[in-house]
Amino acid sequence: MSERALTDLFERRTLASISVPANRQRREVTLDEDFLASIARWGVLQPIIVRRSGELWIGERRYRASEKLGLADIPVRYVEDLPRSELRALELEENLRRSELPWRDEALAMEELHSLWKAEAEQRGEQAWTHARSEQRLGTGYKLSQILRVARELRANNPRLEAATNLRAAYNICTRIDERTAEAVLEDIHFATSEITGFGELEGKVSAGPQGVDDGRSASTDGEEQGARSSGLAAGTVSSSSVVSSPSPIAMPVAPPVSVFQCDFREWASKYSGPRFNFVHCDFPYGRNPFAGEWGGAHDNGFQYEDTDELYWGLVETLCTYRERLLAPSAHLMFWLDADIARQYETIERFRSLAPDLIFQPRSLVWFKSDNVGIAPDPQRGPRWVTELALLATRGDRKLLQPLANCYPAPTARHLHPSAKPEPMLRHFFRMFVDNTTRMLDPTCGAGSSLRAAESLGAVGVLGLERDETYAKSALKALKEFRSLRELAR
Repeated sequence: MSERALTDLFERRTLASISVPANRQRREVTLDEDFLASIARWGVLQPIIVRRSGELWIGERRYRASEKLGLADIPVRYVEDLPRSELRALELEENLRRSELPWRDEALAMEELHSLWKAEAEQRGEQAWTHARSEQRLGTGYKLSQILRVARELRANNPRLEAATNLRAAYNICTRIDERTAEAVLEDIHFATSEITGFGELEGKVSAGPQGVDDGRSASTDGEEQGARSSGLAAGTVSSSSVVSSPSPIAMPVAPPVSVFQCDFREWASKYSGPRFNFVHCDFPYGRNPFAGEWGGAHDNGFQYEDTDELYWGLVETLCTYRERLLAPSAHLMFWLDADIARQYETIERFRSLAPDLIFQPRSLVWFKSDNVGIAPDPQRGPRWVTELALLATRGDRKLLQPLANCYPAPTARHLHPSAKPEPMLRHFFRMFVDNTTRMLDPTCGAGSSLRAAESLGAVGVLGLERDETYAKSALKALKEFRSLRELAR
């Protein structure tokens, strides 16, 4: 930039004669009480920088404070009518030297300055402007590659960066985004390679569930058969009307359709071949027979499901046995279970024995039923149970998207299923796991609240399995309604 960018001409101009460009670099102008009090007492001590036309380039905060205080004029210093690129660089450099510049504006300013300096060097015919030269000139202590990475997400308006409080935290979030993207790409390559080599090929009869319980893409019998093949959701034998032949390997496509299938997870898992899931949400029946005996659930309006100890452990064993074909090398598992301490210990020990590669967090996720719905097995000696717990396990070193509170209050939601988990609570916890690289499996999805919660957070694919035909159809219906409302809201 020319050393003669600023003139030595100073004068006072009325506020009304000064205009503020619409594309200012500073997005937020904070006028705190101390700043206003200082200007009210002493006036503006440092002149603002304007063009001779009155267009403001530096000093908007001082200008806005004067405007707010009702001052008639303000001291100005003039800048030569330089090219706008040089004026923009002057504005950016001045703002970067000010401590009150928000980190988001700081990152975008440094990105733009690097581009301007690079363009100026090219115009002068100099050698290529490097990151190192910008880093030396900026003197921030950050690698320019880190700054540019954060700026790219800021320009994309990525909501994930809203949790960041500074540039370092924002870059850490970007690093996790990149790690997850790389993992997803590797998993796609793994699936494509297994398709070519014939790894995990399955022959014979499969079922995509009862007629009508699929992703809603088919209108005819032929269409339903083709949809079952292309969805790649190898299920157990459930309904003869939906059994189709599959001479080719059964595999979910890389970007799977959002689907609900009626089938038994224990049969389905043994036949599945396709991309593995990096998030598995398990809400197995707890094995406590809630619909039997004194607490038999007369208030459940006829909604019931099988819930035996044998079923619970059978589902756990199935998940562990087939985890290599179901879970990606880097994955999260969220596993709901009875709050009984002995059952928790027994469950974790079973996982440690059958799936030692799953590492469990020492603290559970807790849903507090804020409407106080629960049972009191012994009202004279024990409290009412109004919490449910979920274990959190990691396979590989998969990072959280962000750490959130491990407890969330929400009322029960039992209109579609007697033990449905409320969507607001699931969305809260899922924000730690789910983004646009997520492929989620729910082996016993019930009414499908987990599928809707995951899709609302941008999951690339969700798959729900449900044994009961009534619940499977309810889940599919609710999912279609959710997607329709989402489209209308766009």
